[in-house]
Amino acid sequence: MHKLPGFALSVVWTCLLLSLRGSVRGEELAKLRTATGIDSGVAVVIADDASLATDLASEGAFVVHLLTSNERHVAPLREAVAKMRLGGRIVVGEMPGDGALPYPDRLLNLVAGDLTMLEQAARPSQRELQRVLAVRGLAYVKVDESDEWKTLAPQGTQDLD
Repeated sequence: MHKLPGFALSVVWTCLLLSLRGSVRGEELAKLRTATGIDSGVAVVIADDASLATDLASEGAFVVHLLTSNERHVAPLREAVAKMRLGGRIVVGEMPGDGALPYPDRLLNLVAGDLTMLEQAARPSQRELQRVLAVRGLAYVKVDESDEWKTLAPQGTQDLD
C-alpha cells in the first residue's frame, strides 16, 4: 500500500475542508436568495467573517459594505477581501456601537446578518433596519437566539408597485 507523505495528506485534507466550507457558504447564499429574491444592488452584511459578503460580491451584482462587530476584525477582513480581488466591490468597516446604521434613509437593497453576534446596545432595531431599506429592499436577519431568520421590508412601501 502506498502512503501519502504528511504534507500531501494535509493538502488533501485542507482541500476537502475548503470544498465542504464552500458548499455550506453556498447554502447560506441560496437561503438568502430564496428568502429575499434580491440578486443585485447595495448590500450590507453584518458579520465577523467575509464569507457571505464575498459570495454576494462575486456571484451577484452587489456592492457590499461588510460591518464587523469589533475593530480588531477590520484589518484581517480587508486583507481577505483584497486577496480575493474584491476590493472594489466590498468595503469593510466597524459596526457603530449605538445600534444606528451609518446610511441615509432608503439606501440599501439588502441587509443581512446574525445580529445576535452584536452586543445588545449595538444591535440595530427593526425600525432602524427598515429605515435604511430602499423600496423593494429587504433585511434578512437573525434577531434572537433561536435558529430562525426574519425577513423585514421597509415601512410604508406596501402600497407601492
